[in-house]
Amino acid sequence: MDDAALASCWSPPPLEPGAPRGPHSAEGAVLEEDGVTLHFRFVGSPQSVMASYEALASETPTALCVVAKGVRKPALPPNAIVAAVGVTREVTVRLSSPLAARVLVDLDGSPVEVTQEMAIEE
Repeated sequence: MDDAALASCWSPPPLEPGAPRGPHSAEGAVLEEDGVTLHFRFVGSPQSVMASYEALASETPTALCVVAKGVRKPALPPNAIVAAVGVTREVTVRLSSPLAARVLVDLDGSPVEVTQEMAIEE
């Protein structure tokens, strides 16, 4: 790539070990061998509070942003008091095209580490 093209590219800042994370930070993601099925892990509410989560994805040619939207349990009464407990939750996203060299970012714009699922040959 020439210098002019490189100057117009955006790269996320590097992850710093132990740095405080924002409230919308992801724990990571696993990309299946097909290159379009992504398992996005994040800290969310326990199932007693959020029945499930649905994935909202925004894709561009250079980046992918995944946001997990909670689906509340209907049994919670209005103004219920809920303990602030975070647990690892996961949503699965089917991308419109392979992730390839695109960067995955969370809602805060922070980069998310993606690992590739590998088939184990017997």
